[in-house]
Amino acid sequence: MPKFVLDNSSLNILLKYYYFDRDKICKKILDFFIEKIEKGEIIIIDKVFNELKNWTLASKEKAYLQKGIDRFKKDTGTPGYLEDVDDLINKNIIQREADRLSFEAREVELQKYRDRIADLYLIAYCQKLKSIKEDPILITEESRGADGKLIKKIPAICYEKSIIYRKIPYVIFEYYKKELNFKLN
Repeated sequence: MPKFVLDNSSLNILLKYYYFDRDKICKKILDFFIEKIEKGEIIIIDKVFNELKNWTLASKEKAYLQKGIDRFKKDTGTPGYLEDVDDLINKNIIQREADRLSFEAREVELQKYRDRIADLYLIAYCQKLKSIKEDPILITEESRGADGKLIKKIPAICYEKSIIYRKIPYVIFEYYKKELNFKLN
């Protein structure tokens, strides 16, 4: 059974897709995801959880999701992850973007990837899972196209590292479609 490693963008989209029916469908979907996180089928790393805390969207659904997943987030603050992230940074800098920045500005941006941005930690976590013969699927809403960032985007790095990546509808409508049964009234 694969392990679904969720990016912040997918959690955000999950809430947006079903926000139209917050009292019924959205709560059921959130309960379902929280249950899968508790069981370890869906993984939220600490960096993604921290990004979730910083969302500007202040809603009871966000608070409910945070409370439900807080104790199950996976720690990536250990030296092994930090080394893996530094390696990913060094191998995935987009040189034309780096050349546009002063040395100081570039170092500030790279430090954000080390300290706050979850992207490379997600990939490092998937690499760790692969190293212990798990089958990770990184769930992200990012596209592969360049967007002016200093580091390649998640799908581009996943492709290079042979990590499977999908969007949130894959999890909902392909993998868990038999378990998710509800009607729109």
